Amino acid sequence: MNNLARLLGARDSGWHIRWPWSYIYALLAVAIGAFIRSWLPGVLSPTPFLAFYPAVVVAAALGGLGPGFLATAASWLCVTYFFDTTPEIIGWSNPAELGRLLVFLAGGTGVSLISEAQRRGQARLVQQARELKELTQLTDLGPCIIRDMQDRITHWSDGSVRIYGFTAEQALGRISHELLQTKFSLPPDQIKEVLHRMGRWEGELQQVRADGTAIIVSSQWVARESALNPAVLEINADITPLIQAENALRDASEELKRSNKDLEDFAYVASHDLQEPLRGINGFLALILKHYAERLDAKGREYIAYSMEASTRMSQLIIDLLEYSRVSRMARQLYPIDAGKALARALTNLRGTIEETGAAVTYDDLPTVMGDVIRLSQLFQNLIGNALKFRSMDQPCKIHISARQKDGHCEFSVKDNGIGIDPRQHERIFAIFQRLHGRNKYPGTGIGLAICRKIVEYHGGRMWVDSQPGEGATFYFTLPEARASSQ
Repeated sequence: MNNLARLLGARDSGWHIRWPWSYIYALLAVAIGAFIRSWLPGVLSPTPFLAFYPAVVVAAALGGLGPGFLATAASWLCVTYFFDTTPEIIGWSNPAELGRLLVFLAGGTGVSLISEAQRRGQARLVQQARELKELTQLTDLGPCIIRDMQDRITHWSDGSVRIYGFTAEQALGRISHELLQTKFSLPPDQIKEVLHRMGRWEGELQQVRADGTAIIVSSQWVARESALNPAVLEINADITPLIQAENALRDASEELKRSNKDLEDFAYVASHDLQEPLRGINGFLALILKHYAERLDAKGREYIAYSMEASTRMSQLIIDLLEYSRVSRMARQLYPIDAGKALARALTNLRGTIEETGAAVTYDDLPTVMGDVIRLSQLFQNLIGNALKFRSMDQPCKIHISARQKDGHCEFSVKDNGIGIDPRQHERIFAIFQRLHGRNKYPGTGIGLAICRKIVEYHGGRMWVDSQPGEGATFYFTLPEARASSQ
């Protein structure tokens, strides 16, 4: 891995000496300066502080501000008590001597401050390099690029080699967006403005691999501020397969919608056009029985009865199929309606069957919902009719309808004590033409519950069942609450 501290312009700060050794070395440097001052008295007497300047510089360089101040103060004391033979003349009466003292103190303080600033700056750079190195180590197996503020690549991870196909030798020093032929989702200047203001940017880019293959990447840029050498860390992932899968799924969904529309149109036209010939068949069979019954034996009359029964079933199947198609083709227009009134209409239509079976149908107060009153009445009628059809013969039929408000919608339930449904069949019963029982035992076309779910989906809700064999069934469905502004 590249030396990231060097890439960012940071220098190794290991030569700085830690406390307390930095202060000891500061005093040692002053002692050496004093020795040199004593050794060369003739040369250094006119400038008593000259021998101590190197001591201050070395002390500040080794330890920063504290040792630099210590060396400055110690040097001043050393000159004052050991080498200044006329201390009484240092003052306002001797401006030259006072000037030399002030220059030394100012110089020592300045050197100490500069050294401290350099030391702290170097420490920050090293810390930034360390953090960036750790981050790069975490992402080195994946695509990770470091580039300077002119977009030249300074680090190219192994993951970048794998995803783009360019080696580190081919990539380093190149302008990244030229190398990868990047197409931005936003103008580059706008991206850089966000990066400068927020310190990071993320988005999707279209780039080109070494072999010319175009790919789409999810890219995250992180700015690394540095006084010497700012950089940008770029992390990506190749999301081309994901984008391709999303596009394929969208295309498949659109194709499915078109196919469903074509199927619904065909079912509507076919079921509408088949009604007339079936009515003709039933009519002719009725005429045969009326005018030729005496010429037919029992077997012939039985065959005709079977044919008329099959024709009647076919007619009902077409009616149900036509209704299923009609629900699918309707434009979604919902209004605030009283669900209780829709239920009352359904119970009126089922009054004869309810009285015939002796069923007890109870219900709670139902809320106002956004819906279509005719479709909602049909939904209640189908569900209650199913409960009457699949009632248990061992006990009186009981059906209860209730509703509760939940998470911005109304959840309805239609509960019965009938024969129940095997959990393995809970989804199958909502599919069109799916029957769980023989036609001789329970008549029907197998479309009723499919229509129910279609009506619920038309309202923007969902429908499911909770049931066990012999324990009855509870059908649940959700409808949107009536908006306050619509009431």
